[in-house]
Amino acid sequence: MPAIVDRIVHELQTGRLDLDQLIVTRGEDGAEIWTRDENLSGRPPTRTEVVDTVGAGDAFSAVWILGLVRRWAPETTMMRALEFAAVVCGWRGATSDDLAVYRKLPWDRTGVHCNVVGDGVVADKSKIELLATGYTEPQEKGV
Repeated sequence: MPAIVDRIVHELQTGRLDLDQLIVTRGEDGAEIWTRDENLSGRPPTRTEVVDTVGAGDAFSAVWILGLVRRWAPETTMMRALEFAAVVCGWRGATSDDLAVYRKLPWDRTGVHCNVVGDGVVADKSKIELLATGYTEPQEKGV
């Protein structure tokens, strides 16, 4: 682990850094999360033929945020975030036009016909709406 991460983790765990969590993604080596009291690490659950890594970090972050909103256990959130990041690495670009890939996610139970990441976060390449909280980015007038 890089020395800067060690230093940040130390600051977090001694209460000198005003963060709830520090998350470090490590590509095919998975991810690690630290809080003041614990450390959790995980590896992608399946091997994926890597076509393109563009969007993998965004995919991980989107599912991590969804897990926070849905109050999933950290272990569940880690597994699902790593799983979706691995799926994204299997296609070219950050998103897929094939909406079926989003509906295959085991936690997607919405039936919504759009680019669904989980059952609460919608990604359409230009904005993210947290549907679970009812938040939508303000739209410009006339748009």
